[in-house]
Amino acid sequence: MAGYESRIMPQAATVAPAPDAQSFGAGFGAQLGQAGDEAHRREVRRYQLERQQTADQEASSFAHAYALHRQNMDGFVQQLRTNPTRADYGEHVAQVEEADQAARAAMLDGITETSVRMRAEQQLDDYRVRLVGQEGEFAAGQRAAKTRLDAQAVMDLGANRVRHADNFSTWTGEIEDWHGYVEGLQGITPAQKQAFIREGEQAYTVSFVNHLNDTDPASALAQLDKGVFDSFLSAAQIDQLRSGSQVEMRRLEAAAAHEANLQKAAARESIATLKEKASQGIDVSADLPGAIAAAQAMDDTSTVAELQGLARDNVFARTWGSASPLTREQRLLALKGKPAGERSEDEQAELKWLTDKKSSLDSQFDADPVGFAAATAPDGYAPPAIVDWTPAELQAREAWMRKASGAYGSMRPLSRAEVSALQERATANDQGYRKVLASLGEGFSGRTAMRAVRQVLPGDNFASTAVALHPALQRQALDGRDLRKANPGILKPLDDKEGEAIAGLKAGFHQMMRTLPAGQREGIIDVAEAISADALAKHGLLSDQMTRAMMLRTLDSALGSRGEGAAKTGGIGFWGGHMYLVPDGVTKSGFERAVTKALSGGATPVNPDGSPATLRNAAPVAIGGGKYQFYVGQRLVMASGNKPFVLTVKP
Repeated sequence: MAGYESRIMPQAATVAPAPDAQSFGAGFGAQLGQAGDEAHRREVRRYQLERQQTADQEASSFAHAYALHRQNMDGFVQQLRTNPTRADYGEHVAQVEEADQAARAAMLDGITETSVRMRAEQQLDDYRVRLVGQEGEFAAGQRAAKTRLDAQAVMDLGANRVRHADNFSTWTGEIEDWHGYVEGLQGITPAQKQAFIREGEQAYTVSFVNHLNDTDPASALAQLDKGVFDSFLSAAQIDQLRSGSQVEMRRLEAAAAHEANLQKAAARESIATLKEKASQGIDVSADLPGAIAAAQAMDDTSTVAELQGLARDNVFARTWGSASPLTREQRLLALKGKPAGERSEDEQAELKWLTDKKSSLDSQFDADPVGFAAATAPDGYAPPAIVDWTPAELQAREAWMRKASGAYGSMRPLSRAEVSALQERATANDQGYRKVLASLGEGFSGRTAMRAVRQVLPGDNFASTAVALHPALQRQALDGRDLRKANPGILKPLDDKEGEAIAGLKAGFHQMMRTLPAGQREGIIDVAEAISADALAKHGLLSDQMTRAMMLRTLDSALGSRGEGAAKTGGIGFWGGHMYLVPDGVTKSGFERAVTKALSGGATPVNPDGSPATLRNAAPVAIGGGKYQFYVGQRLVMASGNKPFVLTVKP
């Protein structure tokens, strides 16, 4: 009830609030205004913060750029200092300013904050002032240093000219020029100019007096004593120069005496040298007149006589020094043929000279006959040059060699230099070895080629035999030599019987070639066996196939036989059961005809016991030059007069 009543029973009226501005929205407006002011303040603060951030960023960017600029300018300034565009650094400051200014705009560009820009400009201005001041001082210092260096260079040039002056006017003229030069200098003080002038005067004067001391110390001392240089030099300088003059005068006196002694000693040494050269066979005739005059000036009569004898010996040296041993020997025998009492003094001296010098002069020829002829032969008689080792060049050399042998007594195919070149090629490799043998074999005749190979490859008996073979046969021999190395059993005999027969054949070969040295005989056998090895290998027979018949054929080839059957020349022949060497170009029947002709011509060979000899039963042995001797066993068949019987067989 109570609750109910409260809802239906009359209640006391509520007093309505009195109307005012707040009631009609004034408070809300005030609140709204306050909110607007607060937003404006926040906007202002935000703008201020943004401007501050911009200013900080711009200041930081400038600081970084400014630091890099200073670093770059340091490098640029150092480069300009080291490599100026002008020696006086006249453009240095301007170039520094231009470089600084060129970077200034880039560093200021983009700065929007006035305060930042003003501070940046202030920093750049301050840096410009410091930089220009610093480099201005540096340039000024460099200009001063250059002025000093230039002045020193001018002074040195003038002093050097005065040092070689011939008269006083050069000295005074240089001093006047120096005065004019110093007075024209800019940028130095009067005191500095005066110091320069004084320094130059002293330098020129000391230089001139030193020149006088070098050329005429007595004159220099006289001028110093007269006071000619007093106004230019200090007392200490004058005393020092005067001492120099006196020392130089004493030195000249001592030098003159020393020079006289040296000239005598030099003359004696020169004479001794000439004597020594003359004792070695050297022509000193051009120096002898002066040496004789020097000996006469020293009143050395015995030396004068000795030198006159040397002059005569030099005539002999010019006459006989380049002559062949044969020519000198002929002259020596002619002089010895005269009785001693009939020889003139000149002939006696010539005989002594030829006798004393014979050994040394002959040894020069013996060491290198071709080189000796090249150096001493008259024009047109020197050995033909061998450049490309063509057959034509070698044939020309061989033709010359035959003629030279008559003039010189003997001659070799090659010079020492040519031998050295071929040795290097032949010993380098197998290809070079083959080329040397082929070249010499194609250009020289057989005997000359063998002599040439013995020069180039001494002791190589295989080469001295192979070089004389036909090119195709030579290649067979070289190939066969290589085959023997690769197949040691390739020359093993077919059987024991063939082995014995081969041994007998070799023994007979040694008998028929007994006049040859053993090494050369073995070289011929080596070549024959190499040819055999090549022939066997071509037929696929690499062992147990060698026969006496093949050995005979290849020995025949190695000895230079030509042709077949009755027309065969050279090589091996058989005479009365004995092997013999058939001459080159001669057939076996030709040899027999030569024997028959000799006997029918009256030759009377006898056995060692004195009984008539039957040449058919004797063994012919070639002794060279187409000549033969005959042996019965180990004893020679003789002829009348108790001389060995000799048969000459020619083609």
